[in-house]
Amino acid sequence: MTRRVVVVIVVLLLIAGLGAILDRNGAVVGRVAGDAMFEGYPTRSWARRLGLGPADKATALSALERGGPQAVPVLIEILTGSRGTEGANLRYSAVEVLGKLGADAVSAGPALLKAVEDDDPHVRAVAAAALPRVETPAELAVPALTKLLASNHSVVAARALSVYRAQAASALPELEALLRDRNRETEVRWYAARTIGKIGPAALGSVPALIEHFSDREASIREHVAEAIGDIGPSAAEVGVPPLIPLLQD
Repeated sequence: MTRRVVVVIVVLLLIAGLGAILDRNGAVVGRVAGDAMFEGYPTRSWARRLGLGPADKATALSALERGGPQAVPVLIEILTGSRGTEGANLRYSAVEVLGKLGADAVSAGPALLKAVEDDDPHVRAVAAAALPRVETPAELAVPALTKLLASNHSVVAARALSVYRAQAASALPELEALLRDRNRETEVRWYAARTIGKIGPAALGSVPALIEHFSDREASIREHVAEAIGDIGPSAAEVGVPPLIPLLQD
């Protein structure tokens, strides 16, 4: 290797080192790599900010939330590109902001559906809650949320399903099973009853399952199954009202 070649290599290394020092946020590298951009900064720069201390993280989250639809591509890349346990906090932050953006983040639906199966339980829960907020179509969201009813995220899943109303009718068998399962927490069971009611007239076939629990030992269960029959509507009156009358003394 000639002296001239050695000098050229040293100079290039010095330039690269200087560039790394000056590009601490990864802005240049991000542009070259084709990252999504928001407010002049690439995805990796925003990911770095979200990984800093509480004050810096809060500032970054606030900026991304204010960014509306313009921030969505960066948030999706953070969600899908942050790997492993070490990336769980970044994924959680991205999903949280996407959920707050609501319909502005409709393009994030596919990424959120994958996040519902994330290895991290906190990411799974916040992703489930975000699905209806970003207006993920029922035909995609309802099956994913129905699967979660059997998990530790059943309350979050039931709450999200209730947003879909009649479009969530395919989840009724699982919701009825959850209501009947006395091994589950009381909150889980009454959320199942509540969600059955929110499905509305499409849940008419579930009225007998609700009536079964008019004599449940838990007062909150009795209360919510009665409310659910009312939510289903007039179509439930013929079957549901007579057994309700004794509950007026409860």
